[in-house]
Amino acid sequence: MTFDADRKAARILLVDPDDRLLLFCMHDPDRPARGEWWITPGGGVEADESFEDAGRRELFEETGIVADVLGPMIEESMATWMWGERLVRQHHRFYVVATSSTAVVSDGWEESEHLTTRSHRWWTLPEIVTTRERILPENLATLGAEAVRLAQALR
Repeated sequence: MTFDADRKAARILLVDPDDRLLLFCMHDPDRPARGEWWITPGGGVEADESFEDAGRRELFEETGIVADVLGPMIEESMATWMWGERLVRQHHRFYVVATSSTAVVSDGWEESEHLTTRSHRWWTLPEIVTTRERILPENLATLGAEAVRLAQALR
């Protein structure tokens, strides 16, 4: 088992004109018993990047949506989980981005993203609050409400 203690990631709370948040349905092909879960767009910070640069790059790679400037960071936290045989501890920051586009393209995905991403969907806050599906982070309903409020102010 490998431990990656220093992973950093930028996560994007992408809010559309109807105040919905974009989430991706993920799974670990090496651990199918983990089931599926929904997460925000985003990913790892490369060695020469800031969190903000990584957020803009990841947003474009995962959705095709360009954000010249990220909105405010509203959460900074740590998460630990198993990915295949690797124990991952990740320091992530969540940024708000208001978008007018709801089209999502996967042209910029890496092969691993095609293997682990099942689907994507725009979620309303009530859907996030009431779903029985697993959504991460667990406080996404609270973060989403703040993101919607801030996105409305950014428009």
